[in-house]
This record gives sequence, C-alpha cells and structure tokens, in this order.
Amino acid sequence: ATAITGPPFRTTVIELPFRTTIIGLPFRTTIIGLPFRTTIIGLPFRMTIIGPPFKTTIIGLPFRTTIIGPPFRTTIIGQPFRTTIIGPPFRTTIIGPPFRTTIIGPPFRTTIIGPPFRTTIIGPPFRTTIIGPPFRTTIIGPPFRTTIIGPPFRTTIIGPPFRTTIIGPPFRTTIIGPPFRTTIIGPPFRTTIIGPPFRTTIIGPPFRTTIIGPPFRTTIIGPPFRTTITELPFRTTIIENEICSSCVHLIDC
Repeated sequence: ATAITGPPFRTTVIELPFRTTIIGLPFRTTIIGLPFRTTIIGLPFRMTIIGPPFKTTIIGLPFRTTIIGPPFRTTIIGQPFRTTIIGPPFRTTIIGPPFRTTIIGPPFRTTIIGPPFRTTIIGPPFRTTIIGPPFRTTIIGPPFRTTIIGPPFRTTIIGPPFRTTIIGPPFRTTIIGPPFRTTIIGPPFRTTIIGPPFRTTIIGPPFRTTIIGPPFRTTIIGPPFRTTITELPFRTTIIENEICSSCVHLIDC
C-alpha cells in the first residue's frame, strides 16, 4: 500500500498504483494509469485522471476535474465543480450536488444522488438513476431504463427515452423524441412532449402541458388544466377525476 501526502504542485503520476491513497490538495495533477482500489482525499484543483479506474473513491470537492476512461465501480463523494467524465462509467455513484458536471458516454448502472445543477449527460444512459431535484439538467441520447426521482426543474431530455420513469412534479420539462414506455408520475407544470409518445402514461393533473405528435396508446389520468394535444391521437385515454391533495392517486381509489 502506497500513501502520497501533501499538496503536489503540477505533479504527474504515471504508474499502476495498487491500493494507493492520495491525501492533500493536488494542483494541476495528472494521474495516468489504471488505479486499482485507489482513494483520493482532498480538494483536487484541475486534476486529470486518464485510464479506467477500478474501485476508485474520490472524497472531497474536485474543482475542474477531468476523468477520461471508463471508470469501473467508482464512487465520487462531495461536490464536484465543473467536472467532466469522458467514457462509459460502469456502476458509478456520484453522491453530492454536482455543479456544471458533464458525463460523456453511455453510463452503465450509474447513480447520481443529490440535486445536480447544470448537469449534462451525453450518450444513452443504461439503467441510470438520478435521485434529487435536478436543476437545469440535459440528457442527450436515448436513455434506457432511466429513473428520475424528484421534481426536475428546467430539465431537457433529447432522444427517444426507453422505459423511462419521472417521479415528481416536473417543472418546465421538455422531452424531445418519441418516448417509448415512459411514465410521468406527478402534476407536470409547463411540460412539453415533442414526438409521438408510445405507451406513455401521465398520472396527475398536468398544468399547461403540450403534447405535439400523434400519441400512441397514451393515458392521461387526472384533471388536465390548459392541456394541448396536437395531431391525431391514436388510442388515447383521458380520465378526468379528482386528485387527492396529499398524493397522486385518485380520491376514489
């Protein structure tokens, strides 16, 4: 086991560290290699990690950090600021409110816990879970089995989401593309769905919701308020009923 303690300044580590711990505030540090069971504790400033880290834990507030490579079972704990993850992260967990974070590549079984602020996910996320109210979040690509839990605020989903679930009252949310088996639970406020939704369910009283495109087997449950459906709906069901004020279920359920 190797320990590196202290604030390295413009340091480059080109090795394959095994069970290595880096403690301190690295400034403009580059780690090239495949760290195995590595722990980075501190506030890295302009740090670059190149290589697929395996079972790596980053604890602290990384500032302008870039991770290049498919991280495998990586945990990031803290508030990453302007962080870029390039590559398909596999079983990656991000805990904390990421600020201006970009994830490029198809994340596989990735969990983001906390309110991401101005976060961009580029690529088809596979079995991705976002827990918390995402603020100004953009998901580009066809998300596959993605779950968003919390009231997303000004969130944009571009691409045909496949088996996507949005739980919570989305506020000013835009879904562009034909959503396939998508479920929106909660009263969406100023939500726009562009494209032919296929087997889409909206549960709750939608407020100022616009659906553009021929919805196929779409169900809207609840009293829609100022809702617009443009184009020919195919097998669309609108069930207007009174909604319980404390939950999203019908009163007579």
